[in-house]
Amino acid sequence: MHAYGKTSALSALAGKVGRQRYAMSRDLGIRGTGERGVPGEIVMRKASPFRLREQLLRSCWCLGCLLLFRPSPRPWHLWRRFLLRVFGAKVSGTAHIYPAARIWAPWNLEVGEVVGVADGVVVYNQGKIILEDYVTISQEAFLCTGSHDYTRPNLPLWTAPITVRKNAWVAARAFIHPGVTIGRDAVVGACAVVTRDVGDGCIVAGNPATVIKRRIEYDANR
Repeated sequence: MHAYGKTSALSALAGKVGRQRYAMSRDLGIRGTGERGVPGEIVMRKASPFRLREQLLRSCWCLGCLLLFRPSPRPWHLWRRFLLRVFGAKVSGTAHIYPAARIWAPWNLEVGEVVGVADGVVVYNQGKIILEDYVTISQEAFLCTGSHDYTRPNLPLWTAPITVRKNAWVAARAFIHPGVTIGRDAVVGACAVVTRDVGDGCIVAGNPATVIKRRIEYDANR
């Protein structure tokens, strides 16, 4: 083989190895500016931000949800309330949580009287989620208590609680950001993205969600 051919073959091999190394670094961490500002530094992530007990609980809940919660008939609210309580949830005896609702951690969930959590709702409660009395969460709404700190190269997890106060309604496919409180008698419109607290009696919509009108003249004493 000519010298030129050998050089081309070696260059191609080197490029392939480089791409493989980059793929490995991408899977294991993040290629970018490191904690000390070193360009190209690979920042390793921890295997899990959760303690062993939480991981075991999650494994048990995932299995129980798959076998006992999701296959249950729609009218079996009593059965689903029982299962959630077994795994640490505080659920009133009148709550209706439908079988296709996806609850990440029952032990981080409190549900009040006459609450409805529809099919397709994602309760991503790495942090606490509280649904007060008469709250309605419509289909495919996403309540998210966990996110990542994008200002740090290893993207550490952070959590903040969500509270939906009495008689509020979160409409279909709305997204509720970590740390948000939805006020009493408030309405979150369909597909809204809520990144800050919603006041009592307000109707919000859009991305990001803004107040479009008031649902009622709110009386704090009623």
